Amino acid sequence: MKYLFAIFSIALFATQTNAQTLILDSLALLPNEIVESSGLIYFDNKLITHTDSGGENALYEIDTNTAQVLRKVYITNSVNNDWEDITQDENYIYIADFGNNQGSRTDLKILKISKTEFQTYDSIQATFIKYSYEDQTDFTPTSKMTNFDAEAIISIEDSLYIFTKNWGNQETSVYPIPKDTGTFIVSKNEQFDVEGMITGADYNHATNTVFLIGYTPLGIPFAFSLKDFDQNIFFSGDTVRFQVQLKQSVQIEAICSTMDNKYYVSSEDFFTLNASLHTFKRESSTVQSIFTLKSKIRNIAIPNPIKNKVCIDTEFQKAILYNALSQYIKTIYKNCFEIAAQKDGIYFLKVFDNNGQTQTIQIVKQ
Repeated sequence: MKYLFAIFSIALFATQTNAQTLILDSLALLPNEIVESSGLIYFDNKLITHTDSGGENALYEIDTNTAQVLRKVYITNSVNNDWEDITQDENYIYIADFGNNQGSRTDLKILKISKTEFQTYDSIQATFIKYSYEDQTDFTPTSKMTNFDAEAIISIEDSLYIFTKNWGNQETSVYPIPKDTGTFIVSKNEQFDVEGMITGADYNHATNTVFLIGYTPLGIPFAFSLKDFDQNIFFSGDTVRFQVQLKQSVQIEAICSTMDNKYYVSSEDFFTLNASLHTFKRESSTVQSIFTLKSKIRNIAIPNPIKNKVCIDTEFQKAILYNALSQYIKTIYKNCFEIAAQKDGIYFLKVFDNNGQTQTIQIVKQ
């Protein structure tokens, strides 16, 4: 969403003296039909985005270099009330219809869309995950004062995680919600003072890192990197705040990552500032491609390539299998498990030992 204070932010970068700097490289201008790109995912070597309140009830497939629209897929059984973010897992795309600037909505929901249908048809239907906040008891409209707005969501294993955009106290609250179709009352998992409003989130499976983006009450863009956290309590680990520096629009709205740690960020159109697509690159992935790895846990040897079965040669708490796009496939609790049903290609296995330490291993299935 656009607000007048954003125009002042270019001159105010220097006020964030205690933050590291994250420089975004401008890649391309966004087409007119998606100047309010509000969510991003990277899927099938393309970016997928959508607009926010009042926009079309459609997902736009765009080119990663030119930002031009390649394809549009309509969601026929839903309107775009206020779509604010998008995330994904192995089988589904999730559109978060939870924009709530007034704090008065009682119809918050997440659209769940089959990836198979998305790739096959240009008009599809969604199922719905409906929810309300357990700690919200007052629904009186309050313009830009509510702590129950939201513009950011991520997917990890069998849950989605909502990061709120708190106009009232400039904090963010985290609410886990199941991926099952139905109606839920969600409870706050944690809360953190981000000193601003969160507008987008991404979870990078390969590096186990959450990136948040947003802006301060003065319109200054910022980002957070969250890693080394415990049990998906995201602010429990290494939390780093970044001052964001970019050449085009100053209001960043959406973020997503690729397997090689490249990030894409979209920003909204604002007066003479153009809506744009930006990129940045983080440090190399922690995933290693050798067959026997040295780690804090111990050496785990898996013969590669693999045809049907993976066996882990040490005690462990659990392991999570991801595909080459870092999308979740399944959680494993047994030392040996089948992967015969998976397509040939590269996979990543993240192993958690009994002390919570992790090691990520590359698997090649042929």
